[in-house]
Amino acid sequence: NNRKIVVFKDSYGNAFVPFLLSHYEEVYVIDIRAEKYLSGVLEFIKQKGINEVLFVNYVNCPTQSDAFVSLDKML
Repeated sequence: NNRKIVVFKDSYGNAFVPFLLSHYEEVYVIDIRAEKYLSGVLEFIKQKGINEVLFVNYVNCPTQSDAFVSLDKML
C-alpha cells in the first residue's frame, strides 16, 4: 500500500504501535525521550519516504517543558 509512518512516542505509545502494523508497509518508532535520535529526524523522514507522522504520548506530555525541548531538537 506504500504507506509509511513514523511514530514519535513515550512509554504510552508502546501499546498502540502494534495496531498500526497491518495498515502500513513500514512503521518507524522513535522514543522522544531518547534525545540522541531526535536530531536529523527531518532528513530521516525524507530518506525513508515517510508520508505520515503520528505523536502518541501521555496526555500531559505537551505541557511539560522537556517535551518542548525534545520537539525543538527535531526541527
